[in-house]
Amino acid sequence: MIRFETKFNAEKTKQANLFVMKKIWWAYLIFSLLFVLLGVINLVSDERDLVFAIVMIAIGVLFTPLCILLTFAIQKKLNKSMSVLSDDTVETYVFDEERFSIKNEKGDDYKAMTVAKYSYFHKVISTPTHYMLYISSQQCHVLPKDSLVEGSLEELDKIFNHNLHEKFISKNK
Repeated sequence: MIRFETKFNAEKTKQANLFVMKKIWWAYLIFSLLFVLLGVINLVSDERDLVFAIVMIAIGVLFTPLCILLTFAIQKKLNKSMSVLSDDTVETYVFDEERFSIKNEKGDDYKAMTVAKYSYFHKVISTPTHYMLYISSQQCHVLPKDSLVEGSLEELDKIFNHNLHEKFISKNK
């Protein structure tokens, strides 16, 4: 049996956002470069429009930081709307050979329990610091590896490999 105990707090949503952003940062970069390129092309053209060129370059420079800030601002607003998302909410994950369970508790106010087979997962991604337990292509449980209290990460990797096959992806490098 492998067991983790962690908090269901804003750090989890932050880690999930950072993980997704690492996969799509290049898209932000391409759009930024396109705006800057439009501005520069306009500056060197015969019929240049200085205002348009400056606006395009400014948008290009600000696009990526604004997208990142907007993502985190929206997530912060969503976090505030979820009363269960707090340092008081304890999550316990237990994995064995056949199934796993996730228990969420916030004092006497909230208790939830999920027990399922590994086929419940859409995929599981292992990073150097976290497991991303996807239940759909867009939703995941974020499990910090440093919250392990029983068993070993190697044992859990073997369980995931055995039960999930190609749906278990290790990005530990």
